Amino acid sequence: MEATYAVLSRLKLLTPIESEEEGEAAALCARALEDLSRKLADPCDKSHNSLLWAAAGRAFYNLTLKRIMQDPDTGFKAGDLSVTKQPDKLLDLAAKTRDQLLAEAADLLQDDKFLFRSV
Repeated sequence: MEATYAVLSRLKLLTPIESEEEGEAAALCARALEDLSRKLADPCDKSHNSLLWAAAGRAFYNLTLKRIMQDPDTGFKAGDLSVTKQPDKLLDLAAKTRDQLLAEAADLLQDDKFLFRSV
């Protein structure tokens, strides 16, 4: 539970979180940390800083995706002022952040996507 709050505090550094979505964000952090913990080469690294950041990156991506799906409005206009959100760019930024943080934790994780059969 302590590690989940450590991930949540890192997630709050990546994106502002409203008080009503904090419970959902904590659940995303717990799920991301649990998924990455299963891939650890050494279970003792569960509280390693780069793993906590990688889980925060994954939770950031999932939270951004959820926000985009819940609020499909991409803009509004008030007089001469016009504001437009670009969901594809927000998701792209979240994906890049997630991938960068996962790459920084790669030395802690096992690579289970590689299969070598023979030469």
